[in-house]
Amino acid sequence: MDNHKSLMTAKSVIGIDMGPSSVHVAQVVSYQGKPLVVNAVIEDIPAGGVQEKAKVSLEALVKALSHFQTKNESLIFTVSSQQAVVDHVLMPVMPGAELVEALKMEIKNSKYPFGEGALFDHQILNHVVGKTGTKMNVRVAVMDKAFLGQVQGFNFNGMVLAKIIPTAVALEHLFKNMKTVSGSSTVVLQIGSMSADLNIFKGTTLELSRKLNVTSSDLTRSLMAALSTKLGKVELTWDEAEGLKKNYGIPEPSEEYLVKGKITANQAISLLRPKLEQLIKDITRSLDSYYDKHPESKLEKLVLLGGGTRLKRLPEFLNAELGIPTQEWDPFHDAQFIQAGVLEGCRDSYKLVRALGAALSLGPGINLLPENLRDIKKKLFEKILLAAGAGGFVACSFLFFLFLFGIMQGVDKKNTQLESAYKKMYPDLSELNLKLILGHEASQRLDVSALLTQFSNLPSKLYFSDVNLSGKDLIISGYAFMPAWDTRKILKKFFATEGLQVLKDVELLIKNDDKEMKNKSVFVVKGVLKN
Repeated sequence: MDNHKSLMTAKSVIGIDMGPSSVHVAQVVSYQGKPLVVNAVIEDIPAGGVQEKAKVSLEALVKALSHFQTKNESLIFTVSSQQAVVDHVLMPVMPGAELVEALKMEIKNSKYPFGEGALFDHQILNHVVGKTGTKMNVRVAVMDKAFLGQVQGFNFNGMVLAKIIPTAVALEHLFKNMKTVSGSSTVVLQIGSMSADLNIFKGTTLELSRKLNVTSSDLTRSLMAALSTKLGKVELTWDEAEGLKKNYGIPEPSEEYLVKGKITANQAISLLRPKLEQLIKDITRSLDSYYDKHPESKLEKLVLLGGGTRLKRLPEFLNAELGIPTQEWDPFHDAQFIQAGVLEGCRDSYKLVRALGAALSLGPGINLLPENLRDIKKKLFEKILLAAGAGGFVACSFLFFLFLFGIMQGVDKKNTQLESAYKKMYPDLSELNLKLILGHEASQRLDVSALLTQFSNLPSKLYFSDVNLSGKDLIISGYAFMPAWDTRKILKKFFATEGLQVLKDVELLIKNDDKEMKNKSVFVVKGVLKN
């Protein structure tokens, strides 16, 4: 049960990637000092008009999150290159406030395609000594403010919006958690249905990020152009064009075929050629920019991510045009952070790359979320500490803090305040759930879902603090802000409800926790899981 105990201090993070046709969500918990992915979901977004897009997208997100324990979890959104850009600039050494103003001016006068009010953040990576003196190597991220408006329309229901980061930053965090990433330079090409970008990493560090102008939708639409044939004017439907990309891809010059009785191999390549040439031009321009800044570097390989890169024969085409070994990449093959079975049966699991990168991104670094919206739970805790005068006891256990806090207040007032603090800061249901998931006993595949569902509807003034599962024996402990007699009555009724009939031989052990606090009890519930 040591593994179970370690999870009581686990930090759970949910990474979210809002795609144009589906929502991708992944949950990571810090387990024994290392990240571990414990759940991942892809939820399709129903088709709808442009005006309904934001609404149905958020509805899909709510549906996706219903598969997770979400109470008090930290959320990190990643935004595509269409909505955000990342750049690296060299700036003179200057104080922080002056640097911010200089960067704002740089953004205002730059090529960034976002209007007034765009959100930005920066990160000083290192200092570079050159012929003109020492300069700061600064990473800058800029985001269209419209995305924030969309996210703020979501009801977080107790979850904490911790970060918004660009895709490139999410990928960097993913790279940092891989087993076999070497010190060589790697080009990552992502082509999605609505956005495309190219990112270059030296080892696990992001060195360059650029937006590209050719998306998967652009390639599909190019195949839908009208053609004049002996049979008259013909054109492919969207589904037919998508099928051609998947089944035939980029035709060989010697190939001869007729797709759906409409289009030949030569016609397909003639339709694709303009967009493919533009793609190569965009990539070459980005690579030249990288070589200008890193003339001694050698790009070892180019790896492909995103649905658009599933275009058949695209790796061979890029390899021939660019001279860089190119391959499709399955980052999960080298991942050391995914629990066995999490991605089994998950359709199109490659779409989860950005969400997993986001879930691994908690901590310092780029954050496009405005300062006033960050880490609300942390600020609340700081206010509680200040109000209690217990700032010097932060290193002590939180239960000891609660005890000190209670002594300093009147009996009636302290019950209310303690309950509020306990509710905000005590380990929540998601952590208890993770203990069940990660315990070796959980491999027996016992059905505890009904039990956990009911836990989320715990009666007012009751809080679970620990759960242990050994074989079929379940032991739950917690606190109640009411007398022992009332606690017994409510728990007895709670565990007798229809939804909790997965337990048998239920025992309740309850006592008052403190003589001065007659309205606080501790309890232990023991039971056996039914088959």
